[in-house]
Amino acid sequence: MTPARHHLFHRHFSLHAFSTRGFTLIEMLIALSIMGLLVGGSIAGYNKYNTRQIVIQGGKTLASTLRTAQTRARVGDKPSAGCTQLTGYRVIGSATASTYDLRVVCAGVDAGTISTTTLTTGVVIQQAFNVLFSVLSGGVVGAAVAGTNVAVQNNVISGGYRYTISVSASGAIYETGLTSF
Repeated sequence: MTPARHHLFHRHFSLHAFSTRGFTLIEMLIALSIMGLLVGGSIAGYNKYNTRQIVIQGGKTLASTLRTAQTRARVGDKPSAGCTQLTGYRVIGSATASTYDLRVVCAGVDAGTISTTTLTTGVVIQQAFNVLFSVLSGGVVGAAVAGTNVAVQNNVISGGYRYTISVSASGAIYETGLTSF
């Protein structure tokens, strides 16, 4: 090999030329590790945000059902069949259940379920409630006469969210909102 060719060969194929053209394996592993940490953190943040939104949606749906019962009772919206004397409308749910009912009450007795609402998977009722809105006044009678809190929460022991709705004896419905526990 002539000296000129030898010089060309070493210029194109020397170790120094290869090491400056790209990244080392260690550099690639460090970059991938940092990207993995960033993606993992963003997924955890998204899951927390998603859980919050699911609990809020469950709470707002429950508040809407309570307002529906209150409105139907205030206007005296009597079912077309099977109810001669409308007493009011009841919203009832059991602790740790994922469903609650809107019922019509005629002559002091539950006359039927108007609707059953199922909460999103992972959301449950925090404590049992039984709210009866009396006809024409819209006030609350029975177990909740002194006012009550109705709440839904995600189904965890700690580190979750709770959406609370307060119902006063006069029938006023207040959404106190989301808290963490």
